[in-house]
Amino acid sequence: MNYGATTSVLVLTSVWIYDAGAYFVGLNIGKHKLSPNYSPKKSIEGLIGGIILTYLYIIIFEYIRKSFNLNLINPFQAIFFAILVGLIDTIGDLTESSLKRTYNLKDSGETLPGHGGMYDRIDGLLYLTPSFYFLMKIFGI
Repeated sequence: MNYGATTSVLVLTSVWIYDAGAYFVGLNIGKHKLSPNYSPKKSIEGLIGGIILTYLYIIIFEYIRKSFNLNLINPFQAIFFAILVGLIDTIGDLTESSLKRTYNLKDSGETLPGHGGMYDRIDGLLYLTPSFYFLMKIFGI
């Protein structure tokens, strides 16, 4: 059976959930800066909070997929996927921030005003999509 569509939705939504979770946790309890030079508002607490929220989201997503006999990722594997989302999305974001700082830009473009540009919207996905694929291969999914 082909799980491409639901897995694509999981990858996309996991990035959104991670970003939202990291933002709200970091905003409310973030004390320790993750990368003050490139992204001064990111915190270690936000990273951890985003990973935890992403883990819970993947569990819920897989529970829903299971009701349609489409589940792929078990709760143990979800830990690795959630950590992967958090770390790779953060690496993508820091890479994008580094490029903006290097070229003295506030945003990476004007295609999506108020969102930092198109690259800012997909920076994590550019790195996460192939990483997610390889982790699925490692787990034999």
